[in-house]
Formats: sequence, structure tokens, C-alpha cells
Amino acid sequence: MTADGDHVIANPYQNEDLFWALRGGGGGTWGVVTSVTYKTHPYTPLSSALLLANSTNTKSTQNILAEIIRLTPSLVEQGYGGYCFISAGQIRLVFLSPNVTAKETQATFLPFFEFAASQPGLSVQNSTAVYQDFWTWYETVFAPSVNSIGIPSEMSSWLLPKDVIQTDKPEYLAAELLNVTSGFGYLSVFFHNLGNTRIWIMSFSPVQPRRWWTGFPCGPRFYGT
Repeated sequence: MTADGDHVIANPYQNEDLFWALRGGGGGTWGVVTSVTYKTHPYTPLSSALLLANSTNTKSTQNILAEIIRLTPSLVEQGYGGYCFISAGQIRLVFLSPNVTAKETQATFLPFFEFAASQPGLSVQNSTAVYQDFWTWYETVFAPSVNSIGIPSEMSSWLLPKDVIQTDKPEYLAAELLNVTSGFGYLSVFFHNLGNTRIWIMSFSPVQPRRWWTGFPCGPRFYGT
């Protein structure tokens, strides 16, 4: 039901622009969805890599972000998608990809884990694990620390095109991003094979700071420092 009171059908064949907008999030912005039809798929195993680092060295934080930016194009090609939440003192990173083995994920992320562990002033934890489906991964990694009713935050974002991320000087981009704000999120749109990256800022209420998650999920731990 649109804002002007019309009841319309949105799909790839009619009202395509509305369908595109609804699939991109913000459904309540465009109207009230009264019914949906889903195309379901069999369970797809997901291989996940996680890293948590507490930092007392601003340069090391910048180095980690620069390395994430540098790796983004190659991770796109391998089908990984992920999130990274960054502030001057802390980095939380999670990437995952369907139909990738644990051994392949270990080989992909071990150099990055070792790079993070080599940075001065960083206390690093990392792990890789395989989950039977996305819901299992979500329940294990995100659900324990996600509030059920929302958070006191304001959000804005920028979409950085692929050619911006494919820079031969990722340290410059990392420095600029860290100068913009004290904390932000780095969302890589890998699953749709776009190669774009979204950067967003969260402005939190001072009376209720938000914690994204408090630790790593239980399960196989292949690397630790």
C-alpha cells in the first residue's frame, strides 16, 4: 500500500523501481507491505572469518583498515561479504562466503591475521568456522548482542564505488576515513558481486552506548594470538 493509498504489486515485471527500493531496505519508507512471496533455497553452508582487536596505537588501527581496503577487491572475487566496525581503539571484523571450505577460508585469512598480530599496540583474537546456514551464523554471532527493539542511534552512509576501493594507496583512504569520525562501519557488498563498499557512521546517544557484540562465537578456533 503506497503513501497515496494505492494497492500495487511490485515485482521484477511491474513497479520494478518500487520492487528494487523495497529489496534495498527501508520498506516502511515506500509504503506498507501487506503480503510477500519468497523464493526459498536449500541450506547453504557458510565459512566465516572473524577478528577482534583492541588498539592502543592509532597508527596500527590505520594499518589494519588499510589492509582491509587493500584486500577488498580480491575478497570480492572469492565471493566473501562482510562487515567491519572500526573506531580508534577497537576493530571488529567478520567476513563470510557460501560454499567455501574451512581450509580455504584459513588460507585466505591467515596472512591478514598474522599481519594484525604483528602490529604494535594491538590485542588480537581471531577465528574461522563453518556454519550450516546463514541463520545459524546469525544466531551465533549477532543475535546474542542485538537488542530486540532498536537502538538510540542515527545513521548515515556513503557508497564507495569499486574504483575508489581499488586504490594503490589504501593507507591514504584509511587515514581519511578515520579522520571523518571516531567510529564507523565498513560494509562490503560482496554477495551481489558488485564490488562496491558502503561506509556508514553511527552517532550514539551518550546515555546508552551500543555494543555490537561482546566476543566470538563458540566453535572451532583455528588461529589465536
